[in-house]
Amino acid sequence: MDSRVVIVVMVDGLRARALGAYGNTSYSTPALDKLASESLAFDRFFSESTTLADAYDALWRGRHALDSCSIDGDDLIARLIANDYLCHLVTDEPEVASRPESEQFDQVTLVEWDITDPATEVFDTAMGRTIEAAADVLGEWSAEYEQPRLLWLHLKGMTAPWDAPTDLPEELRDEDDPELVPTIEVPQGEIAEGDDGLDEAFVASCRYAGQVMALDQAIGALDRLLAELWPETPATLVLAGVRGFGLGEHGRLGIDGPAHRELFHVPLLVRSPGVPGLRRDAALVQTSDLHAILTSLTASDTLSVSGREVAGGKSGDSSFLETEDWSYVVPSPDEAPQLFVAPDDAWQANNIASRCHEQLEEFAHLRQAIDTAAQQGRSWKLLELDPTPEPSTADD
Repeated sequence: MDSRVVIVVMVDGLRARALGAYGNTSYSTPALDKLASESLAFDRFFSESTTLADAYDALWRGRHALDSCSIDGDDLIARLIANDYLCHLVTDEPEVASRPESEQFDQVTLVEWDITDPATEVFDTAMGRTIEAAADVLGEWSAEYEQPRLLWLHLKGMTAPWDAPTDLPEELRDEDDPELVPTIEVPQGEIAEGDDGLDEAFVASCRYAGQVMALDQAIGALDRLLAELWPETPATLVLAGVRGFGLGEHGRLGIDGPAHRELFHVPLLVRSPGVPGLRRDAALVQTSDLHAILTSLTASDTLSVSGREVAGGKSGDSSFLETEDWSYVVPSPDEAPQLFVAPDDAWQANNIASRCHEQLEEFAHLRQAIDTAAQQGRSWKLLELDPTPEPSTADD
């Protein structure tokens, strides 16, 4: 009997730059760094929408958020059940637990909590409690089951109350820095201008870091449990962000706003017996591509990735397209498109649209082709794309 074990950990609001593997040097994430060192890390993995429902259409149906008129797609969980997988969903997000696809799982555990204050211990946090519930399932599996198993763990993560122990964000604050008032409120919306806005972003960044450090400790405990339960045949572990999170870039905090990179660039780490670790992949990959990745991993423990020529996504009426060389952002239907060099300008700080008229025209045509494909029920991933021209050197 196949005893393959696959654990998928989806963390909402976890931006790529929160992890050391993606450039964070402000605070320590040893467990996540260890996981990254043992994994194939995807450098350019992008979510597709700031809407959770779109994210799970992509994850469980393989339907890209910009393919709004396409067919429903393939039900990943139903396929696994048909292939004799035992599938268990553990989540603290009611929206995920109540999706139609969730009815396919053999069992669904919805972890409920009533949080009013920051926790004193990591495993008293919302994330800690939910990961403990997942650990309980894994313990039962190690004793009772021999068929292949999938544990899907969805954490509200950074969209849940920010209840990390207060000593964690305080590690990042110097005496002269703004005070970190104990609160579980998740910061959202525009920040003030000037120094007040800088202070607001600093406080949010410290508190966000506290959440990530709490997540890191909980993931470390989960990983140690996996090593104890399956020492000879290691479990496959996939960790990814669902949506990003703005921490003051482009004047906003939270998971909403114009479609800039901080809302979409999320981590993807894949550790599996058949996937060599300590490797990086620079291919453009999106949430809907994770459907195919998981199909491959659950069938054979191996992984074959086909990157995209273009990644894209939306945040309300705002949208983005990203190629190997460019990031194109339409902040709103009434605002001029923005253009950034990718991946060098990772913070999208230098808008060079005024010098790149040819590129803007090419992206406008591409966006029109994507919309047409979606209206016709075709996947725009299969579009034949013309190469985007090199930047011009002349100013307006």
